[in-house]
Amino acid sequence: MNSKINVGIFGASGYTGFETISLLRRHPSTNLVFATSESTAGGSLSDIYPVPWDIPLIAATDAPLSKVDAVFCCLPHGASMPAVIAAREAGVRVIDLSADFRLTNADIYQKWYGVAHESPTLLDSAVYGLPELFRAQIAETDLLANPGCYPTSVLLALAPLLQAGLLDTTAPIIADSKSGVSGAGRKPSLKTHFVEANENLSPYNIGRSHRHVAE
Repeated sequence: MNSKINVGIFGASGYTGFETISLLRRHPSTNLVFATSESTAGGSLSDIYPVPWDIPLIAATDAPLSKVDAVFCCLPHGASMPAVIAAREAGVRVIDLSADFRLTNADIYQKWYGVAHESPTLLDSAVYGLPELFRAQIAETDLLANPGCYPTSVLLALAPLLQAGLLDTTAPIIADSKSGVSGAGRKPSLKTHFVEANENLSPYNIGRSHRHVAE
């Protein structure tokens, strides 16, 4: 029997981190070694979510990278870069669920996300994690950039049509995608308040102004 893959989670207290842990706990070949949270370091995941998992939360600077084979970075864009850089310097494979390594050009990243990229050289080695398009590259990479929600919904439908030459590439393409309110993260706001979001649709960043357009 093959030994389990030891993994760590950066940003465990957010929705992305919590769902990642939930999936990993059910995976027969992974072993969770550490989980970080800057806002609740020193506590447990069960302090935040109603689950019987006594998973201690530590600061990112205390993450024992030498004890893991891979890490999942579940931090917001900008905050994920230091964790990814530290993990790669330690020789650890990375699956980054933020937007920090999805784009191949540091200038384009800064244009859309408003911050300078801290490691343009790592952008060259990152692979866009859409297996329907880049399966072979994904199998070989040490840095996987998980696609955004809207690009995934658009590319899975659009790519086969483009590859088959069925679309006029000179004509505009209109994408109408919907995302659940949990995609906005755990930080509360008026728009994510139940009485505002329940049974409602709220258009935002339309007209090619959404950051995911760059993907």
